[in-house]
Amino acid sequence: MATTFEALQAAWQTCDQQWQTQKKVSERLIRSMIRERSVTTLAAMGRQNLLLAGLFLLYTAFFIACIVGNAFDYTAVVFFIPLSVQAVACLVGALLLLSVYQRIKNISLANESLAGGLRQAIDANERHLKMSHKIWWCYFMAGAAFPFTCLPAAIAKRGTAEALGYLVIPLVIILGMVLLAKKMGWFKSSKQESLKRHLAELESHLAELEAA
Repeated sequence: MATTFEALQAAWQTCDQQWQTQKKVSERLIRSMIRERSVTTLAAMGRQNLLLAGLFLLYTAFFIACIVGNAFDYTAVVFFIPLSVQAVACLVGALLLLSVYQRIKNISLANESLAGGLRQAIDANERHLKMSHKIWWCYFMAGAAFPFTCLPAAIAKRGTAEALGYLVIPLVIILGMVLLAKKMGWFKSSKQESLKRHLAELESHLAELEAA
């Protein structure tokens, strides 16, 4: 009887060891798969950030050239404010993109620290998105104010009624672009949502293994 009990106990310990080994293998496999997807997502996010930063720097140069060359023949300093705001918004936006790119680049996604690394990346990008939204609202508001800077010259050349008609067109276009951007989710980051899904999937699988 004692021999049978010891045999059962030994068999149970063997099964338990095999199960613990299998859990560790499964955990490593899950971490490896999610890490691979996360690295791909972060790499794509980095390329996107660098591309946008370069584009915004070009916009900054364009606005500065318009200001320095007085491309719109402004007669008062106040008329330069919308272009100046847009130039600053593009420059700050580019610097923010480069900053978040550098922070995310330095985050480790080793299997042992995968969850912590994903949280750091999500947090860094979340703060960047909040700042970006404020900056781009300033940009759009300056863009909406820009047509008014051309109004005095337009009134002098075309008369008040026709000049106001020309003023309405760009305002409608800008408003339409903002509404379309919100509807299409352009103010959201698909890469950020992917990182959140990776983290949720990792935590869910690890919780299931822990409970098993």
